[in-house]
Amino acid sequence: MTNDEFKAELQKLADVNELNLLGIEYGNKGEMEKAILCFERIIEIDSESRDAFCNMGLANDQLDNREKAVECYLKAIELDENFEVPIINLALLYTKIDEYEKALALWDKLLNRTPDDHRIYNDKAIVYFYKGDFQSALDCSLKAIEIEPTFTPALNNIGAAYFEFKEYGKAVDTFKKVLEINPQDYMAVVNLGLAQQKQGDFLSAINNFKHALEINPMFYVALNNLGWAYHEMGKLDLAVEFYEKALEIDPNYETAKINLRDAKVDIEKKKK
Repeated sequence: MTNDEFKAELQKLADVNELNLLGIEYGNKGEMEKAILCFERIIEIDSESRDAFCNMGLANDQLDNREKAVECYLKAIELDENFEVPIINLALLYTKIDEYEKALALWDKLLNRTPDDHRIYNDKAIVYFYKGDFQSALDCSLKAIEIEPTFTPALNNIGAAYFEFKEYGKAVDTFKKVLEINPQDYMAVVNLGLAQQKQGDFLSAINNFKHALEINPMFYVALNNLGWAYHEMGKLDLAVEFYEKALEIDPNYETAKINLRDAKVDIEKKKK
C-alpha cells in the first residue's frame, strides 16, 4: 500500500485513541512515514492533541527531519508546558544539532520542577561535554551522584572529565567504582583501559580492552584501542591486525582508518 492509499484509508478512522495506537505501532515497526500520517490524521480531528504533536516530533526525529521535529515538539510544549516528554526529546535533539544553550535552558526548566532529579543533572553534563566545558560537566555529574551515589552514567562522566583534565589516577579510580557497581559496563572497562594506557600501564590497558571484547565482541572501539596500545608499544603487526578487525565490524570508523594508515606508514619506515 502506498502512502497515498494509506492516507485515504486513515480518513475512514475517526477514533483518536485508535489512531494513536496505530501510529505508535507503525513507529515501533520503524515505518515512520505511516506513523506520521496517523498522527497527522489525529491533528485533523483534534488540532490541540499534545500527544499527537509529540509523537509526530519523535517520528520526524527518527527520520532526521530535524526542523519538523523541533516544530512538533515546540507545539506539544505550547499546548501543555508541563508535558515533560517533548521537553526531554527537544533537549536531546538540540544537543544533537549543537544548539547547546537551548538544550541547557530546557534541562534547567525541568530542574526547576524536580531539583533532585539526578538524571537531568547527568543530561546537563553531557551537553557540557559536547560544549567542551569539562568543569561544568564534572560539576553536574558530581551533583547527580550526590543525589544518587550508584548512578553509573554520572560516574562514567566524572571519570571522563578527570581524563580530560589529565588526572588519570582519579579517572582510573572512578571507572573502577563504576565496575564495582556494574561489572558488565564494557564502556567503563574501555575507559579504564584508556586511562591506564595514559599512565603507561599497557598490560592492564590491553587486558581491559580484551575484557571489554569478552563482554561485547562487536565493540569495535575496543578493537581499535587494542590496536592503538600495540601501536604505542611498537608492535605494529598486531596493531594492524586489530585496526583491520575494527574496520571489519564498522568499515566507516574513521579513527581506525587513520590509525591503520599510520601503522602501515610506520611499518614501511621501519623497513628502511
